[in-house]
Amino acid sequence: MKLSAADSAAIDKACPAVATCIVSVDSGRPLQIAPAQLAWIDALVASWLPDREVEGVSDVVFGTRPFTGKLS
Repeated sequence: MKLSAADSAAIDKACPAVATCIVSVDSGRPLQIAPAQLAWIDALVASWLPDREVEGVSDVVFGTRPFTGKLS
């Protein structure tokens, strides 16, 4: 299970062009990322089935809310 060709192309294009590259993977299963791409990625955020509540991911990434790591 790998990233789609479009997602891989986005990483290949965007990450070398920016100072800090954060990649957010929103899926319901593990996805393999090529080792060459991992070299470009400064931070990798994986959220499983976030539905429409992706604000929770962006709030933590941009510092609006602290990361608590609490499970129900």
